[in-house]
Amino acid sequence: MAAGYDVTAIARLPGNLALDHPRRTADALNPESLRGALARPEAVVSALGSTGLGPTTVCSAGTAAIVSALPSGARLMVLSSAALATPPDAGPGARLLGGILRWVLRHPYADMARMEKLLASSGLAWTAVPPSGLTDQPAPRFPRLR
Repeated sequence: MAAGYDVTAIARLPGNLALDHPRRTADALNPESLRGALARPEAVVSALGSTGLGPTTVCSAGTAAIVSALPSGARLMVLSSAALATPPDAGPGARLLGGILRWVLRHPYADMARMEKLLASSGLAWTAVPPSGLTDQPAPRFPRLR
């Protein structure tokens, strides 16, 4: 916004956004409330996520709502909190940890898998990015690329 871009911030609970900006009234899980907010986007970045380890539909339902509200030709980038697959060249420790995480986080991972299937069949130009190690700390001097 400081650079002059027209930005609309959307949340599951818009009142919880710590942002003094008039365009923050849409509910990310409600397609009808999103239609006006997403009428002419150049791009949409979604960072939906759930809390807890139980069954959830936040990622898949929110992405479905966003996809249904976007006009054709819009671009969608989805930031998810975890990669769903262990890299093929991962060592035994990483494969073991990946298996444990997939079991512990089975409900959120199942929701993210539904979200990715929805993206694949959406017809939109989309990108799914599973960043790791997101913090509020300054960026490292030499970031690690995977």
